[in-house]
Amino acid sequence: MAAALPPRTPTEAIALWRRTAARLERLAGSAAVDQLEAAELLEVAARIRQYEAAAPFGATFDRAAGLKPSGPGVRHWWTVETIEAQRAAVARYVADHCADMSSGEAAKRLSQDLHRLERARGAPAGSSAALADAVALPRALPKSARTVRAILAANGGVEVAGDARQFGDDGDSHPPPDEKGRADK
Repeated sequence: MAAALPPRTPTEAIALWRRTAARLERLAGSAAVDQLEAAELLEVAARIRQYEAAAPFGATFDRAAGLKPSGPGVRHWWTVETIEAQRAAVARYVADHCADMSSGEAAKRLSQDLHRLERARGAPAGSSAALADAVALPRALPKSARTVRAILAANGGVEVAGDARQFGDDGDSHPPPDEKGRADK
């Protein structure tokens, strides 16, 4: 966790953001950065300036920075990252420990191992590094076999060693999990 930042008055805070935007613009114009870096620096500076101009009319910094979902069905960045991390952890576990199983069998095995791990309160079943990674995620992996199958189906492209099939191609199709990790019914 980062150290606590010193408190600032709103006037001090906006002055800091203005100075930061100016520094980013200067840095973007220097020879020290390439074209892509310069474009990104200028985008951040523009978002700071956009917020500064629109704040009196109700704009929020997270929206100006592009961090707030802009419409129905659009997920927050942290939700998307958590779901991607869950899917990656499930794929690693399945590739490492369930390579010779169908996606349904792999889902059942992972579900059982996660239940066992939960009961043990942190002691990874079989000392599996992939399962330990899953536990270290900001949000616990879903323990229902159906939801794990849905994650496997959404993870199409995970090939099993010695098997050309892709998980989710066993005729058991489920929609991908929602932002809470649940499969739609």
